[in-house]
Parts: sequence; structure tokens; C-alpha cells
Amino acid sequence: MVKFDLTQIAPGTEIDKATMKMWVEGQPRTGTADANVYHASKEWNEMEATWFKANSSDWWNDEGGDRDNAIVSTCPIPNNATNKWEEWDVTSSIQEFINNPESNLGFHFFMSVTMVTVEYTSSESNNKQNRPMLILETATAINANKQSIVNDQIRLTKMAGSYQLFVPFAGASSVKVYDVKGTQLAQFTTSQTAKWHALPDGLKPGVHILRINNNGKSFVKKLWLVK
Repeated sequence: MVKFDLTQIAPGTEIDKATMKMWVEGQPRTGTADANVYHASKEWNEMEATWFKANSSDWWNDEGGDRDNAIVSTCPIPNNATNKWEEWDVTSSIQEFINNPESNLGFHFFMSVTMVTVEYTSSESNNKQNRPMLILETATAINANKQSIVNDQIRLTKMAGSYQLFVPFAGASSVKVYDVKGTQLAQFTTSQTAKWHALPDGLKPGVHILRINNNGKSFVKKLWLVK
């Protein structure tokens, strides 16, 4: 089970893409299967929930956790999966949770093959960089001429332990990263086209404003990294 706190995001905010990432620590019972994600349908307590109970005093109606019938997203798990990120597209679910905060009861994970088991890093792990991660991209990106940029062109994510920014434009680009208060967090220049670039260390999860100057035009995009 996993649930992300989305209360920092205003209802009505339009999400372009939401990717949930889980780090696979091991596979005690090996085999290929699909890791299916469902909406939880009952409140549960993170520190008290078990296979049988939603909290210390309230039992699940169904063992393993009460959930909706529909599969939200699926990720194929290979045999002997270990020490790797797995990803699920949960865009529609996160949009619903943002628009209707009371609907956010989190997600349940169930394997399509009951004899295959996978261990994911939890939110309490001392290895903070491998805790469950939700990467959000907004659909708002306007250039100096007030023309919309293709939604998924400018992207922010985390790979190999560092934050990465995808700059899609040709020629030299000046990139500045700000927090929501307008404080500049990072700046760099790149002449490489359509490539991921590592941002400086020390950038923390949260809301970021990206301003990219390219060929006399200024592009702005707001993105979240929720961790």
C-alpha cells in the first residue's frame, strides 16, 4: 500500500503526467508477473495496517486490503527483479485525487500471479533516495508569445540519484530553476539538443519553476516532484 500527500497542490491544477516509481529491493519468490495497482476503497493507517487489518482495531473486508475492482495501472515484473525502479502511469488517478482530495485513499499493489512476490522500499527506509516517489508534470507551459508548448517537452525527473531536466530545444539554452518564493536554486547553460541534463546537487522535492531562455524566447514551466 502507498499514499502520497497531495494537499500542497491546489484543487483544479491540471496534471499532464503522473508517474509512480517504486524501488524493487528483492523478489523472494521469483517468476514473471504483473504488478497491478488499484485504488484503495477504505481508510487505513500507515503504521498499523497489516494483511488483515486497516488499523489496529478495524479489519479489512477483504484480506490484503479493500480496493476497487478496476486495475489503475500495470507494470510487468521480470523474473528475479531486484535493485531497480519500476514505474506506473497514474495520471488519471492523481488528477482525481487533486480535484477531489477526499477520494485519495492511496493505492494497493497486488501481483497477477500469487506465487510471485516482490519487496519494495518503504517510505520509512533509511535509504531516502529509494523511497516511493511520485513525479508530477503540469500541463502549463507558456512561452513569450503566449503559445503553448507541447506538454511533455520540458520534463523534470530523478534518475540515478540526481535530478534530471530534459531540454528539448536546439542551440544554446540558459536554464534557471526557482522555488515557489522566487529564490533561484540553480542555473546552467547547455548547447546540447533534446537531452537530459543533471541539475546541481541540493535541489529538494517540491514545487519548482523552470525558466529556459532559447533563441530569444523565454519558456516557463511549473513542475512538482513529490517524494
